[in-house]
Amino acid sequence: MDGDEGQPTAAGGAFAWACALGAGSGAAALGHQLLWTRRTVDLLGAGTESAARVFACFFLGLALGSGLGAWLARRVRRPWLTLGLAEAGVAALCLPVVFLPFWTSGLWTALGPEALESGRVAWVKLGLSLLTLTPPAVLMGVFLPLAGRAVFGERRRLGRDGLWLYALNTLGGVAGMAAVLLWAQPALGAMGAMWAILAINAAVAGGCFAAHARFGAGPGAEVPTPVPERRLISAWVALLAFASGFLVLASELAFLQMLLLAAPLSLYAAAGMLMTVILCLGLSALATPRLLRAAGGPAPLLPFALGASALATLLAPAVFHVLARFGLNLFEAGGVPAFFAALAGVSLLVLGPVFLFSGVVLPAVFAAHGEGAADERGHGWGWILAANGLGGFLGAEFAYRFLMPAAGIYGTVAACAAVYAVLALAAAARVRSRAGAGFALASAAAALLAFAPVSGLPSVNPSMPVRVLHAEAGREGSLAVIESPAMGRAMLLQNQYMLGSTAARYEQERLGHLPLLLHPAPRRVGYIGMATGITPSAALRHEGVERIEVAELSRSVARAAEDWFAEFNGGLHADPRVRLWLEDGRVFAAAHSGTFDVLTGDLFLPWGPGEGRLYAVEHFAHCRAALRPGGVFVQWLPMHQLTRGHFAAIRAAFAEVFGEHDVFTAGFEPHTPLLALVGWNGGGLDWEVVRARTAGARASLADPVLRHAEGLALLYLGRPETKPDVVPNTLNNMRLELEAARRRVGGGAPYLAGTEWLELRGELAASAAQPRDGGGLPNAAERIARASLRVRTGTGGGRSMREWLPEALLLDSGADWRRWPGPDPRYH
Repeated sequence: MDGDEGQPTAAGGAFAWACALGAGSGAAALGHQLLWTRRTVDLLGAGTESAARVFACFFLGLALGSGLGAWLARRVRRPWLTLGLAEAGVAALCLPVVFLPFWTSGLWTALGPEALESGRVAWVKLGLSLLTLTPPAVLMGVFLPLAGRAVFGERRRLGRDGLWLYALNTLGGVAGMAAVLLWAQPALGAMGAMWAILAINAAVAGGCFAAHARFGAGPGAEVPTPVPERRLISAWVALLAFASGFLVLASELAFLQMLLLAAPLSLYAAAGMLMTVILCLGLSALATPRLLRAAGGPAPLLPFALGASALATLLAPAVFHVLARFGLNLFEAGGVPAFFAALAGVSLLVLGPVFLFSGVVLPAVFAAHGEGAADERGHGWGWILAANGLGGFLGAEFAYRFLMPAAGIYGTVAACAAVYAVLALAAAARVRSRAGAGFALASAAAALLAFAPVSGLPSVNPSMPVRVLHAEAGREGSLAVIESPAMGRAMLLQNQYMLGSTAARYEQERLGHLPLLLHPAPRRVGYIGMATGITPSAALRHEGVERIEVAELSRSVARAAEDWFAEFNGGLHADPRVRLWLEDGRVFAAAHSGTFDVLTGDLFLPWGPGEGRLYAVEHFAHCRAALRPGGVFVQWLPMHQLTRGHFAAIRAAFAEVFGEHDVFTAGFEPHTPLLALVGWNGGGLDWEVVRARTAGARASLADPVLRHAEGLALLYLGRPETKPDVVPNTLNNMRLELEAARRRVGGGAPYLAGTEWLELRGELAASAAQPRDGGGLPNAAERIARASLRVRTGTGGGRSMREWLPEALLLDSGADWRRWPGPDPRYH
């Protein structure tokens, strides 16, 4: 059907096909972007770098693809066929991301710690990100320019119909993200969701091949191309397209960090905000034709759109702080759908005006380029999209690398508002409109006056009854050092999660000491997670330890531990035996093959973005490989943040790597119980070793349970049976992270605290193999645990705990009973 451009039915039918396929292509593209954001955590680590890198590579690919599409649009004679091949190519080029955990599993081991030390790992991460994410994004970017080539002609014009095509492509992306979050990922897991999105690519490719068979070359097949490509768009159009992409992505990253102050929940919070942003951009594109008619064209509209974007960007942090002050709590939503609804409501209220106004800019630029029949066939459309994508790439990188570290979250927002105001003044000057100039001047004045107040907004909820000693908010999120009579000095991450406190320092020290007492002669030890530094500082007090290596992902956390907790962590940073690695825990373990006598995993937030992977089979395998022969790995678990199902998935993952393993508790506190899974690289638990190690450590340790083998025996739950039919947590199914996030917002099975914990504790001890040669005391420990719950709940009654204590502990005059892990048993 080549040459059918003069047939109205064919022209209308082709445009309808383009809109439907454009929505499908947008759904697949944004579905991929969302899944990549989580998938690349396995490559880049569980930090904001993952999201920033995905945004940057995605928009770089779109920019290159749009440029390629613009170049092809003036040369190919079968645009539908080319589109079908491009969509099929997207599916093929996404396969390396689908299988990323498999082909990168041995990468860090091969590179070794030398690569971490030299900084080569950062370059490897950058290179792999570009090689895996950018190529499929390039082919995604080809769609709109080639779709325009297929349908724009005498009846279909860029200035009118191009806006519809762009809007439906954008709104299709919202549908794709919603399908991933609410259906594909919960039902199919991470791997299954990625295959589902690839199926959409295949369906769109098939639709393009069918359109080729039906419509042929399209209405622009015989149109000459007299204008050189370098002159197809003006400098002003290119500048606005570039600035629109730059500012949208820079502000989006800053706003993401802002909203995470209220809802750091797996990938759900980031995805919910992203869906809101894309929805607003799509709705703005749909509304732009009417706004253009009302304003009298794109030139008069642009000063108002840019000025309103400046004002809305300035107001967003203030609105967010008002909501936070009045008790914004998205975790009480009552289920994932309700959480999304609440998050969407907050996002629309806070960010909706920003992206509804800024979303008008790019469609208005399309209209400005195509008005007056200058390029109604859309030959320059691809170059506009390329400029916009390039701006998005540089905006994401500049905000993450430079702006947020220097100016913080709110300073970045204020800077974006100031640039919008400057552009509004420039747009008003070009059109010489008094109304536009007045509005632009007002927005510029507001940006100038509000810059300092907005930049200085606090990142810690002002309603919290604490004294803030230090606070910072940047590309790593929000971190505060706070103080109160109840908790002492503490680290507060993202306004939600305590990374440790001085009131709990004895327990935190115990998490570091206990693993070392299980090994006969630990010389080189490692800790995954630093927080306040109190836990790894335990190794400083053990003779024979020659090297202590600590992995911490956040530079802000490491700096705060040095500046604010040195008196509590023994000056960890200054000790010559200590080496700090600012690296993701999984990469750290994988790169240190055969290195450690003792390796300890800290407490990780199950629903935190990317943190559940540190309880996965693949990570535990790297941890075992990091051990020397006879080495021990201890993973601590926050039982009060886990359900029975979560705990079973973690234990199944641990057992898949270590087989039979030992289980300890950290103490007898019933409301915040901590549990250790202990695995060995050959050998096993030897109570004679424990007896010798505790005896040798008495000169430096004052904790009653750590000074005697009988004390550790009180904490020992044995080697409980592992249920064979439990599905383990893996990188591919993301079981723990997804289920923990749903439980966090939707209720369900109770967390393992209080009576729930005591029931599980009893079941573990009952099913365990209990070696008696170390004086295992399961009955006494069980009675102390239940008595501790009675003390903490004020129910009282029962016999004194004192009579259940081993004699060695009661007669130890060197013990400091303030360090006992629970209510003092001598007086209860």
